[in-house]
Amino acid sequence: MDQKKLPFLLGGLVAIAAVALFARGFPIATENHGVASVATFAPMLEKVLPGVVSIKASTTRRKPVPLAQVASMGRVDTSSSMDMSQEMIVEGGSGTIIDAKRGLIYTNQHVVKDATEVIVKLANGHEVVGKVLGADIGADVAVVQIDSGNLTSVKFGNSDTLRVGDLIVIAGSPYGLAGTAKMGMVSAMMRSDVAPEIFEDFIQIDAIINPGNSGGAMFNTRGELVGVVAASVGSAGETAIGFVIPINMARMIADQIVAGGMVHRGSIGFGVQPLTPEIVKSRDLPFAKGAVIMAVAPNSPAEKSKFKPWDVIVGVNKRPIAGPSDYMARIASVPVGKTVDLSIYSDGRVHSTKFKVEDLTIEPAPMAAPEDLKSLAGLTLGMILPGSKDYGKLRGARVLAVAAESSAARLGLMVDDVVTKVDGSAIQAAEEAFAMARGKKLPFRIDINRFGQQAYIEVEQ
Repeated sequence: MDQKKLPFLLGGLVAIAAVALFARGFPIATENHGVASVATFAPMLEKVLPGVVSIKASTTRRKPVPLAQVASMGRVDTSSSMDMSQEMIVEGGSGTIIDAKRGLIYTNQHVVKDATEVIVKLANGHEVVGKVLGADIGADVAVVQIDSGNLTSVKFGNSDTLRVGDLIVIAGSPYGLAGTAKMGMVSAMMRSDVAPEIFEDFIQIDAIINPGNSGGAMFNTRGELVGVVAASVGSAGETAIGFVIPINMARMIADQIVAGGMVHRGSIGFGVQPLTPEIVKSRDLPFAKGAVIMAVAPNSPAEKSKFKPWDVIVGVNKRPIAGPSDYMARIASVPVGKTVDLSIYSDGRVHSTKFKVEDLTIEPAPMAAPEDLKSLAGLTLGMILPGSKDYGKLRGARVLAVAAESSAARLGLMVDDVVTKVDGSAIQAAEEAFAMARGKKLPFRIDINRFGQQAYIEVEQ
């Protein structure tokens, strides 16, 4: 082939590909550069990047202290002249302006956690003091407000329409480099149990999320906001996987924050467990994903329905669910008093039924320490459920009972403590706490939360 004709051929192929993408509603522009045309996201990014900001949050936090320093009322012994349990932390992150008139910005809870000062840097380089209107640790969503003119807000998209294979662009301030955009693809949906959040329904992407990207924007190719960047798993480079909070979930939570400064979570009253291959086989189910109903809370919307244990919840608001974590995340994002549509497989078919989310107090199922776990003998743990003061705020296992003169009592554990870590590893449930403790050699450490104070215990015998 004539080498002189090759650039023209390549340019023609790019142009044809771009036209095909336009025909499918894919807004990649083509621009002439010499003999060839190139596809570009530049026009879309020029519109949305002014709505992406950098956030710097200064925080004074308490380090975990020995439990002996935590008095029964949850106060730390600060009799010394200097409280060595405190440390100053400066976090860097990103945010997205979603309401220019009111100066409202979406970001992550972990970016502005306990912030004493928040500085928002706009795309034009100006810095403005921000105010945290509220933050939700359960889904890692926060809303910051600034008072500044000439702001640019982004448009919302619909995260429910995303599919595996869709191209996306994330924007933020990785390593403090403001206005950085990265292209990637949706690689999976409905991911859970991958990050410290309590309620997870992540979009998985292959765009690399670096420190500073947290709280930033994920756009579809129309320049619509479809997610809030949250976390990554793996090392930097090709092995890293990114996770994004769907914007539909983030909006429901943020709307509650803007309205009242906090998220008030309720329940329907179903207690669920994973749908295992054994259950699928034994019941000859025509599907392999869902949440099996194992308990129905008394005086709840669930009890008033016809559904019973061993029925399977397969969808929430016409969207399929992968399992219990997915189900809990969807319900947790619905405000108390609102209705939710559940798809439940019962008596050989799927029923679509609406339930009202109510403010319920549900007693957790107790789990005692195994007999061979002598170091924690006398300890009974349970899940943090709706009605508990820690629901949606802490991740771990709640102390339900401590037997008198037991190993657990001698450690100083009290009812309503929340066990959050075992030897440095975060836990989510009683079974996980006990299983992890059984695998540890003495001595090992247990981290707890008591009255909002982080403390730890050295288990030595």
